[in-house]
Amino acid sequence: MTAKELICTLNDQATEGLFRAARAVAADKLEWKPGEKARSALDIARECALSPTWATELLETRKMPEFNETTMAEYEAKKNAIPSLDAAEALAKENVAALNAAIGAFPESDLRVTMHVPFGPNPNWPFYNVMMLHVWNCHYHTGQLNYIQTLYGDTDFH
Repeated sequence: MTAKELICTLNDQATEGLFRAARAVAADKLEWKPGEKARSALDIARECALSPTWATELLETRKMPEFNETTMAEYEAKKNAIPSLDAAEALAKENVAALNAAIGAFPESDLRVTMHVPFGPNPNWPFYNVMMLHVWNCHYHTGQLNYIQTLYGDTDFH
């Protein structure tokens, strides 16, 4: 198995794990927020449906998109237009397939080439890390989904 094949497998597995955790949240708690500034499980699932597109864009353009009020408002509108957990999961699978195709097309010789990103302790990411962005995002948010469960009393981890 090549590194790119492994990353594609991890993209699929992280997506499956995220939506398994989201489906374990009680149906009447999918839009519940544990605090005023907290996010709901459905909102998290919507983000993870879109997060594969971030890495796909970075792999294809090799540059960061512009983050401004307009682009962030467009992202929020796109995210909030996803009507349900089922729709989020279907979109996530579609977007992961596109990401995995972009990874497959990416030159093996450029995996260690870096690009500048405006966040994190190391602003220079090799492209193999860019390919793992969706995996990281899903793992991070799977933990949040599990924590949401505990906040409303469900301690049977699924």
